[in-house]
Amino acid sequence: MDILDLDKLVGLVQTEAIARAEDAGFRTHIVRRDKENFGGTGNYRIDRLNFEIDNGKVTKAWIG
Repeated sequence: MDILDLDKLVGLVQTEAIARAEDAGFRTHIVRRDKENFGGTGNYRIDRLNFEIDNGKVTKAWIG
């Protein structure tokens, strides 16, 4: 998956987005779900996708 494909994850339900990311070889991390923020790491990882989730769907996805 290249960086341009990240837009295709936005709008998917959380489980589908995670499955697609993992199938493409990425680790995943939920940074925020609805109004709850989850701790992140300070390191940048090219093999990790971060997600923000609202109402069960991905609203933002980025590498890091």
